[in-house]
Amino acid sequence: MLSMNLRCVFMLMTLVPGIMGAQNLISVEFKVFPQPYTVMSNGQILQPYSWNGTRKVFRLPLGIQTLTLSRISPLVAPGLQIQEKLEPRNSPLIKTAQVLTGKGPKSLLFTPDSKKILVPLVDDTGIDVISLNTLQLEPRLSTGATGVLKGFSEAAYLPSKNEIWISQFTTGQIHIFSSQSLDYLASVNAGSRGNEVVVFTPSGSKALVSNGETKQLSIIDTTTRILEKSLNLSGIPRGIAITGDSLQAYVAIFEGASVEKIDLGTFKSQGLLSYGPTGAMRHALALENRLFFSDMLRGGLVSAQAPTGRFLKFLYLGANLTTLVADPKGKYLFAVSRGMNNPTDFTLPGPEFGKIFMINTEDLTVSASVWGKNQPTGLAVSPDGKWMAFSNFLDNQVEIYRIR
Repeated sequence: MLSMNLRCVFMLMTLVPGIMGAQNLISVEFKVFPQPYTVMSNGQILQPYSWNGTRKVFRLPLGIQTLTLSRISPLVAPGLQIQEKLEPRNSPLIKTAQVLTGKGPKSLLFTPDSKKILVPLVDDTGIDVISLNTLQLEPRLSTGATGVLKGFSEAAYLPSKNEIWISQFTTGQIHIFSSQSLDYLASVNAGSRGNEVVVFTPSGSKALVSNGETKQLSIIDTTTRILEKSLNLSGIPRGIAITGDSLQAYVAIFEGASVEKIDLGTFKSQGLLSYGPTGAMRHALALENRLFFSDMLRGGLVSAQAPTGRFLKFLYLGANLTTLVADPKGKYLFAVSRGMNNPTDFTLPGPEFGKIFMINTEDLTVSASVWGKNQPTGLAVSPDGKWMAFSNFLDNQVEIYRIR
């Protein structure tokens, strides 16, 4: 964990020529994390003019000012809002790049060779591709379909067939691409609109897809690419975790602090596992004999024993905890907190940035954390364990970190 004294020494320096007088001063709102931070001009600490929740308002002269924090020279004018974040010192997570994407980067997936990142876009036409060699966008992937082209949601890698499956909830289709060439191969009917998370059984013979609109779990044969069954669930399904022995699946139910247990031999429900009186389970992860679930309502990580589902621990991390991934060795678990929602509309930037946590899976202690920006959502770790990336959903960005 970062100590408070480390956070306090970070400074945002504003270099302003001349003497700041009372004339021609403009109010500029700063949204910077982590807090607290300091703003300086010519070696002098500036005092905020006012506060707006987690934001500070400073009075600055009109004109171009140099901000060393982000190496930008903004034009100070009415309506300017500074939004930046500070990186921790001596962290195992080293920021390498920030890449602008299409609208609504919902999730992330590294290619098996750890050389590219796929970015399904909710509000744009296809899947963006980021090269780790150039740290630039490559040509966007498309299904070539006509009509509704938006709504790309989650991606999953199928090793046994060298395929990548990507859900599109606006059409009810799963689109299949070659994991080597990234060529489009085919599309599969997932049952109905609303399909989201895709996972595969360890053998790769079946794909399980959660469907929030119909409250069903779709089972697809990966060889024939045919929908075999749609299992009715007790609530809205989100994340899915499958045990290594391929005997059980655990489906996070968004309408409470519960998880539905599915027998993969019969594809029948074995009932609900409850982890509290209230909650909103979002993502699920299975590591050896343990299960992990993110609870968006309570902002915490639930750990449980597999295969029984017996509760082990609740770890509070941050508001609107969502995506969970693990490094290839299972030593660390990464979790995303989207931050507090905007009180008017959750689709607008909230009062604080989100955060990404690196958690030791042995004792569930936080080994490191970094700030995201407005609603970090997608999260992935490269198969070689060298890279971590996350998307800032409302900013249309992907941030890439080296894992030291």
